[in-house]
Amino acid sequence: MSLLIAVATTTDSLMLTGLVSAALYPPNVVICSDAGHTYVRMTDRSQIPRVGDLVIARGRVKTDDNRQTLYYCDHVEKIGSKPVPPPVETTIESILDNRHTFQNVTVTGEIVDSFLDEIDPRFRHLVLRSGPSALYVSVYTAGESTLKCEALIGAHVRITGVSLPSHGGRRAIVGPQLQLIGEHLIKILKPASDIDKVPLLEDLHHISPAKINELGRRRIEGVVKARWHHNTVMVATDDGRTVVVECVNADALPEVGARIMAVGFPSTDLFHIQLSNAILRELDTARNVPQEAATQLTAQELFTDGKGTTKLKVIHHGECISVRGNVLTGPTAGALQLDVDNSGYCLTVDASACPDALAGIEPGCRLGVTGICIAETETWKSFHRYPRVHGFLLAPRTPSDVTVLSRPPWWTPARALYAFVVLVSLIVLAFLRNRRLLSIKVAERTMLAGELHDT
Repeated sequence: MSLLIAVATTTDSLMLTGLVSAALYPPNVVICSDAGHTYVRMTDRSQIPRVGDLVIARGRVKTDDNRQTLYYCDHVEKIGSKPVPPPVETTIESILDNRHTFQNVTVTGEIVDSFLDEIDPRFRHLVLRSGPSALYVSVYTAGESTLKCEALIGAHVRITGVSLPSHGGRRAIVGPQLQLIGEHLIKILKPASDIDKVPLLEDLHHISPAKINELGRRRIEGVVKARWHHNTVMVATDDGRTVVVECVNADALPEVGARIMAVGFPSTDLFHIQLSNAILRELDTARNVPQEAATQLTAQELFTDGKGTTKLKVIHHGECISVRGNVLTGPTAGALQLDVDNSGYCLTVDASACPDALAGIEPGCRLGVTGICIAETETWKSFHRYPRVHGFLLAPRTPSDVTVLSRPPWWTPARALYAFVVLVSLIVLAFLRNRRLLSIKVAERTMLAGELHDT
């Protein structure tokens, strides 16, 4: 039985003698003894020992909200020092199997994603892949990250850190991961290829989804047909395909009509090929918005089999279509919900490419919208049912693609309720005022009658 379990099940107090083998994000350390490795949280930041210190740690044992056993050190005494053993060379599979819990390890692989933690910006997270296995790597940067996503994604690296059995934060279901303090523990063995040298995306119709996910980075070239969600574009490739590209850097998202090169990791929704975590480069600064004849569709033609049964027509994905409908909600963040033909079937109109197109539009407006139809689908995952189609999104390309056919009548139910509330308030105020005036007159008359009586 490891020291972790022995302490947790025998007593509520902690007394531990061992070597500080690793420092994690403050104020946490790992203490190694003959019985195993223990993750310890220091309650006094002024007493945090250094890596290589031999210590006697005293404290207590608690269980957090995620049912994880935590070890708090209230007092630490340094009794010497000792070299820390070198990290264990291991694999992603071994870390995922918890074979090196709380040990210093070194692992190699390809970085397929890199992102800052939106709930704790002190951390940058990486996704490290080797074959079919992937591992989360949590890098404590104290909010001073210098690594660029473009330099990391696609690079083959060697990373040294501490193997943890779980995240230890609010994301309690992440599972085993690697944590390190500082980006200097990431050594790039092979930089990401220049995007010009990445292989072109081949024909993948006869390859299984699992094999597609293992392909590694691929490149496409073509013209941007649509953009939405502030980080996604649809590209009409030079070889006649339509590919959805999810970009790493949303700040550099190209305009509709731009000719670009995109390099990312292929995946699929079983209908189409997608590129995720992609890096883009504009090849031509000219804007040539594709001129496509729009197909006018009704709600029945887009959402049903024509007989009233829901049947989502994903065949229209990537096509230029026109629909009419009433605005239900929005616009918010450049998008609104449109009830097509007042049928109850709704789609999202995302005007990320032309925000001015939604200026002055409010709920109740009847619109005619032309744009690129995008089927909103899930990405394929192993041991999962078929990716579901959740509906459609329509991406206008220019402000002229959105036309206001009619506006809601001024006298809306909301305004009627507001007027009723104002009217009732005025009536109540008038009643209270008249009542006060009446009471003043009665008091004056009573006073005058008393004076007359006295005389």
